[in-house]
Amino acid sequence: MKKANLLSITAFIAFFIISVNSVEAKIWRVNNGSNYNGTTLWGSNFGGNPAYPVFKQIDQAIAWSSVMDSDTIHVESSQFIYTAATITKKVVLIGPGFFLPDNSKTGNNLLDAR
Repeated sequence: MKKANLLSITAFIAFFIISVNSVEAKIWRVNNGSNYNGTTLWGSNFGGNPAYPVFKQIDQAIAWSSVMDSDTIHVESSQFIYTAATITKKVVLIGPGFFLPDNSKTGNNLLDAR
């Protein structure tokens, strides 16, 4: 009986520690065609809203207080070159990839993110 109680208590404590420490990483979008201005426009032309804006530049996403370490930033393809960014958080950056015209089944848009 003592072993069963000890096992139950240990399992409960382990579950509690795991659930308290678990953090859900978020995905953020960057598209330099966005109309994001940080005050009234939230990239609404690309589906952004005040809670989840579509940023115009990578620096804007990094500076946003809701973007945390371990979040993912999707840098979308564009015909324009993104400005240089200073990354101060441990985030994952994902772009559209390389050699898109050489790989016909990668998607409809063959533009890269520079």
